[in-house]
Amino acid sequence: MSEVFQDHNRVGTAIAAVVDAVGQQGFYAIVLETLGRYIDCERWLAIKYSRFSAPEFIVNTSLSEEAVEQYLSHLYRIDPLLRLVTEDRVPFVVTFSQMQNEDASNDYYDEIFKAGQIFDELTLMLPVIGGGYLGFCFDRANSLFNEDEIALFSALYPIIVAAHAAHMRTEFLEGLGTLFGNGKVGVLTLGGDDRVIYQNPAWKSLTGHAFGKETLDLILNQPEQIAIQVQDFIAHWEYTKNVSASASATGVRAIFLEQKSEGYIQTDVKEYFEKFYDAYHLSPRERQLVEKTLRGYSMPVIADKLDLSLGTVRNYKQRLYAKLDITSEREIFSLFMMHMFGQT
Repeated sequence: MSEVFQDHNRVGTAIAAVVDAVGQQGFYAIVLETLGRYIDCERWLAIKYSRFSAPEFIVNTSLSEEAVEQYLSHLYRIDPLLRLVTEDRVPFVVTFSQMQNEDASNDYYDEIFKAGQIFDELTLMLPVIGGGYLGFCFDRANSLFNEDEIALFSALYPIIVAAHAAHMRTEFLEGLGTLFGNGKVGVLTLGGDDRVIYQNPAWKSLTGHAFGKETLDLILNQPEQIAIQVQDFIAHWEYTKNVSASASATGVRAIFLEQKSEGYIQTDVKEYFEKFYDAYHLSPRERQLVEKTLRGYSMPVIADKLDLSLGTVRNYKQRLYAKLDITSEREIFSLFMMHMFGQT
């Protein structure tokens, strides 16, 4: 069997597995595993990015409970994918290495993710109802994704999107499915006659069962997908035609209720450096050492860039550790992030 035929056969097998998973309870896990095995990747996850609320994990085989807690508490605010969603310029397929060119701050944030053994990440961004995106993320600990792998996922993207749309149609009106059934975003679906079809647990908990017709009319009187402040929440609505093509769903609208998160950090990371330096009264040389360390440079590279001997750099680093009351480079990352998110 020729190599070309084998490759086409593997692609066909992957497509068949994705299509066959439509409507199954484990659709997202099946798709992730299928694609992950195809590109020789054993760590993957699916994250839902909403318009205003914090991201939510749909599938996770990569991160520990502690890492998930850290991400959801504050690290999501430096997630470059969240930045792209926030600025409404989401590519179909993207890698961490490609996003380094998006923002100078990513040079520093990238080292944070590397500390979590994420050297590179290949992501497919699938649009979902409510104006958000579902990221299929594939992590690598030791190597970058190459052009062939990126091209492969770009070629498969339309098929994955179509399969995902078909899957959403099978489950959306029957409990809102995996993406919204038990998520943090409140969702209420209304028929063309304003009859309530379904409301998820988040809607009930956020509204306290107290959203009356006047409030719903206020939301629905806004143009489709235009968000407004309602009490302590952000509300917006849209027709569900994109997830349900059945005749019974004609005119069905979905109202979304989100708790606004702190969002992506827009400030230049250099401002945080200056505040960090001042807070710990660091000398000019110590400031250089912190900046180079957070860029991921090794001590020999730092010595070369600062035109110092390796021994001198070691001495500076020992004094820096004593001043910061830490014992390792990883603690510099942790301390800086705590300072950045106002936890010190």
